[in-house]
Amino acid sequence: MNKRDRKIFASAIGVFGSDEQTRVAQEECAELIKALSKYHRVITYQSNDKRKVQRCLNNIREEMVDVSIMLDQLQLIFDFTKAELDEAREMKVRRLEERLPLEEE
Repeated sequence: MNKRDRKIFASAIGVFGSDEQTRVAQEECAELIKALSKYHRVITYQSNDKRKVQRCLNNIREEMVDVSIMLDQLQLIFDFTKAELDEAREMKVRRLEERLPLEEE
C-alpha cells in the first residue's frame, strides 16, 4: 500500500477503532461472496441477458476493491509486515502450483 493509503487507513482505524474495522472487513467479504453467488446464478439461468451479467461483473469488481481496502486495514490492525504477507502468499501459491497437473512442454 502506498503512503497516502496507509495514512488514510490508519486514520480510519483511529477514528472507528480496530474492532469496528474488523467487522467491516467481515461485511465486505460477505458482500463479495454474495456478488459471486449472484454472478453464478445469473450465468446459469440468465446468461443471455448481457446487461445483467455486466452488472454482476461490475458489482464483483466493486466488492473486490472494498475487500482489498479492508485487507490493507487488517494488515495495519494486526501489524503484519509486507514481507510476512509476501512470504505467506508465496507459500500458498507454491502449494497451489503443486496441486496442478504437470505441464507438458
